[in-house]
Amino acid sequence: MLLRFSLILMMSVPLLALMHLKQQYDFQSTPIYSTTLFPEMQKKFILFHINKARAHYRVKSTDLVKRFREHNLTLDAGTVRYVNFIKKSPISTALLQRQLKNRYHDFYRNLHVKNIRITPRSYLAAMPKNYQLIFSEKNLYRSQGIFSIKTAEKKRLFFNYSVDAAIEIYAPRRPLKRGDALTQLNTVKKQISFEHFRAKPLETIQDKQYRLRRSMKPKHIITHRDIEFYPIVKKGSTVLVAFQSGSVTLEFSAIASQDGAKNDMITIQKKDGRRMKARVIAAGRVEIE
Repeated sequence: MLLRFSLILMMSVPLLALMHLKQQYDFQSTPIYSTTLFPEMQKKFILFHINKARAHYRVKSTDLVKRFREHNLTLDAGTVRYVNFIKKSPISTALLQRQLKNRYHDFYRNLHVKNIRITPRSYLAAMPKNYQLIFSEKNLYRSQGIFSIKTAEKKRLFFNYSVDAAIEIYAPRRPLKRGDALTQLNTVKKQISFEHFRAKPLETIQDKQYRLRRSMKPKHIITHRDIEFYPIVKKGSTVLVAFQSGSVTLEFSAIASQDGAKNDMITIQKKDGRRMKARVIAAGRVEIE
């Protein structure tokens, strides 16, 4: 009896309880059916009609929710107030896909692109023969967004895009503190789904090439914003100072007043207390230019 009741209860749960309404859908023909929104639905019914001459139609999400409720189905609109239906354009986006793929591969060394989906934000009967791709660096930190092209007539055409890709990143193997040097022992390489980054992930690890600018946990992704070059001259250490005067090279020792990576300009203090600027050229060595 309890099993029978459970089965009845499961069958009574709305089919679309876990499905969410999107802000935009493509359509090829009219009328618009429930399966236009959710192709895997078994229950097919008409939502509304669109004039065949129209390539864009906007409807309130509340109207769609009401239409589904009439069929005893629950549709979650979330924060979507209006839903746009865009007539599917008979164009090929293969060239745009290759251009975007090249942009991503030029930016990320460890990105593995599986697929790129591009759809125009308005109906396009044909792609322009000549255009300029406008795809900023900000786009490269996201797997989906909007970009545009500029035609020879200086008209802007906008597209939605989504990138299905995996990327190899580095994360701390254990909790690390600010100032810790990164090594292959305290970091681990992982492959994750490419979604969104606040900064470009670190792509290679060489022992003591970088140190952390903030504390990090294993769940974090190490980005270039989190690191700085590991100092080969430490504050308070004795350094050998080289000074070139004509063909003569003078050398003397001094105390480093700050940390410095290779090619950094740091302040040093001579034995007589005088301070001056010097460039780090190697571990424990600086030069005055």
